[in-house]
Amino acid sequence: MDPGKLGQMANAKRFGYDTSYLERLTAITASCKALPAFALAAPARQPDFEE
Repeated sequence: MDPGKLGQMANAKRFGYDTSYLERLTAITASCKALPAFALAAPARQPDFEE
């Protein structure tokens, strides 16, 4: 999987898009989010993050 897809999935969730039909990407994203490096790099953990 292209690592850039993780950011796109995070933004899709943030902006309320339905990604339920992207089952494989959703599973990969969940697996990656469980890894410490990905958790620390999450958009919401960045100093310039805006909600």
